[in-house]
Amino acid sequence: MVILYTCVVMDRKIIAEYPTGKKDMMQLINNLLEYIPNREHKKSLNYESKSLRVHYECSDEDEKEPTHRYFTVISVTDEMTPYRVVFGLKSGFFKDIQKEVRQKYTKGNRNQKNSMLRSFIQQKMTEWNDPNKDKLTHLGYEISKNKSKMIDNIDKILQNHERMDSLIDRTSLLVDNSDHFQKQAKKLKNVMIWNNIKIFLILIGVLAVIAFIGIWLGCGFPDFKRCSVGTSQPASTDVI
Repeated sequence: MVILYTCVVMDRKIIAEYPTGKKDMMQLINNLLEYIPNREHKKSLNYESKSLRVHYECSDEDEKEPTHRYFTVISVTDEMTPYRVVFGLKSGFFKDIQKEVRQKYTKGNRNQKNSMLRSFIQQKMTEWNDPNKDKLTHLGYEISKNKSKMIDNIDKILQNHERMDSLIDRTSLLVDNSDHFQKQAKKLKNVMIWNNIKIFLILIGVLAVIAFIGIWLGCGFPDFKRCSVGTSQPASTDVI
């Protein structure tokens, strides 16, 4: 629950408020004062204005002091305030302020009394705005906090999952690239082997041509007479 603004109205005038200087709140309260019943018609009602809820409760007659001045306690909360909390607000918060007004707001230095009453309103607002004041609100706060933690943990898990998916994709791509590289390397190896065979055959052909040219130049072409073996002549016999 969030109490945004509280004031005490006496004789249709705001005698104490907290926080002070809230022109929009003062204008809202002044507009609603004409709808707040007079002394003969005590009521406790709620008004809704845009995203705000206005709650008020008129004071009862003081049996010990029947001439006690009539006043009204008005509070403004946000629209998310549940009605069960509003009931607790009226049965506790308003009663505390009414008691304080009856006990201390007497004749004397009005400015000093207004300042004391404003400090008391501030103290009570701080107390009632504490999430631990309402057990269900506190429980809802704890649930929301744990829910936020769970959402953060889920986000982290999803982020890690995305990173794992990305890592798996990169690994698969690396494996595919490795297979492709292996195939290309094997193909290149075969090409290099055939190139070496071709070079070897060309070298053999060149050497054969060189050898043929050398033989041709040395022995004569085409009959190779210079390299042929000479025929032996029969020995002549002289007759004496």
